Amino acid sequence: MFGRETPVRRMVQLLIEAGDVEEALTFTDLDNGLAPSKVAGVPRQPKGEASANRLTIVFQTLHGGSLSCWAISGAETRHWVVPARDWYAYTETAAELGLSLAGKTDEALVELGAVLLGPAEELILSANRVVVVPDGLTFRLPFSALVVGGRHLVELVQVVVSRSLLELGEAGAMATHRSASGRSLLVTVSEAGQAESLPGAEREGAWLAEQIAVADHLANREATLDRVTALLEEATLFHFSGHASADRQDPRKSALVLSGDDRLTAERIADLDLSDLELVILAGCDTGIDLRSEEGTSLGIARAFLEAGAKAVVMTLQAVDDGSTFTLSRDFYGYYLGGLSPGEALRSAQLAAIDSGQLLSAWAPFVLVEKGRSE
Repeated sequence: MFGRETPVRRMVQLLIEAGDVEEALTFTDLDNGLAPSKVAGVPRQPKGEASANRLTIVFQTLHGGSLSCWAISGAETRHWVVPARDWYAYTETAAELGLSLAGKTDEALVELGAVLLGPAEELILSANRVVVVPDGLTFRLPFSALVVGGRHLVELVQVVVSRSLLELGEAGAMATHRSASGRSLLVTVSEAGQAESLPGAEREGAWLAEQIAVADHLANREATLDRVTALLEEATLFHFSGHASADRQDPRKSALVLSGDDRLTAERIADLDLSDLELVILAGCDTGIDLRSEEGTSLGIARAFLEAGAKAVVMTLQAVDDGSTFTLSRDFYGYYLGGLSPGEALRSAQLAAIDSGQLLSAWAPFVLVEKGRSE
């Protein structure tokens, strides 16, 4: 399978030898292909049932435009390459899907599911949890909605995204848990300047405040930048419902819109100490987009929370509807507060949306990104 030794093949070999993920490499695109730029030693994960049934799917854009794909489980690893010419033919479909799920049919989901996940279908069907490590355009894809064997991926397994191999490696040494003494911070901004009002956000905040016993709830005018940042560093759970903005000229200024003209930017978030923050729910439009600046740096809102120390973030890849967001959030918390992990709770809420016949755009944009494990 491997043939001549290359940095890319060596990376895969390390993953195989670890049984799951013991050492991770990050790669940079050099003129002569990919070369390792950093190595991180990562503790081996426990060999329990959850670990044995976890499948990791890694995508890497190669020099020249081809897409290299690995599916790595404890028992088997598969590697396939989508040649540059073929991947180029799919990129328009992927870009359209990444920009908007509204009105999309299963055709695009089936097409991309076949090329990106089809070679690993047998491994997916034997897994209970799939961790996707995207690269390039695949960062924008709603993997939960891609079709494998006639079903959306989320109907087959729990789906989690890891932003990099290094973050994936950290997952083995970290654990998401509920702190009995922790406080939750709920921020709901249904009225913000000239932006469209969000009655669903208001209902969401009122409902959550009743469900969570120990919580600080800042709504509308109360949600000032100073009050939000002061309480964030003490919170173990943070829920935001309101408008978000993505700044394409300077991604660090992408922000959650608070009271008045206040904005909690990605740059400000990344400077906070959020090491106690176990779970972040960002129920606003485009909170998961990582935009690339002219200098080449990339820092979206969700990534900023992870860099500040948050262990898991539920984010959105696209614009989301106010009413359906309230429904999905209500279902998510029903499962999460009932004892399920964030990944299990999100999957259960998405399955409920599918079963009730809700549109793809009502559930597919929501993605769980983990820096640590939730199980």
